[in-house]
Amino acid sequence: MVGAGAVVKSEAPDYAIVVGVPAKQIGWACRCGTTLKFNENQAVCSYCSNEYILKDEKLIVVKEGK
Repeated sequence: MVGAGAVVKSEAPDYAIVVGVPAKQIGWACRCGTTLKFNENQAVCSYCSNEYILKDEKLIVVKEGK
């Protein structure tokens, strides 16, 4: 997800939220667009219940919810 007015000069990881000039990553988003909140390296989307883990700075879908 890219913030309005952001200037992306290199590739961003899948599901990353990037903002600014130049763009910097500030978090992660679910497939549905909801910002993810992590406990250790795991997150569950509060909207659609998809489950994710962070591994080697990449977000991996563990389980799809609804």
